[in-house]
Amino acid sequence: MSERRKYPRLDVNLPVILRYRGDLIPATVLNISCGGICLSTDNKEISSEGNAEVILDLSATEIDVSVRGQVVRVADGKNKKVGIQFTNLYSVGHKAIERYLTKNRKSI
Repeated sequence: MSERRKYPRLDVNLPVILRYRGDLIPATVLNISCGGICLSTDNKEISSEGNAEVILDLSATEIDVSVRGQVVRVADGKNKKVGIQFTNLYSVGHKAIERYLTKNRKSI
């Protein structure tokens, strides 16, 4: 099976807030790339479709980064895994994620 992802992912463990259908949902980032993010949450209301906004604190210099995306995958389990594809690739928040990924890939 070939890899379908366009961007390499970085495994992380960061707390985030997911804004989904008007609700603010606490979640944890499992991995992130320039194209999207995978979150874990115990919220049961997330379906496999819908627009979302992810608000995260990447570092002291990138406080409260916000990126918009589309929920493309939801996997049930003890905690739900939610895959979000970014839709605003030219936003300030997305540029902050690119800087974060570049910096942290070099340190691995």
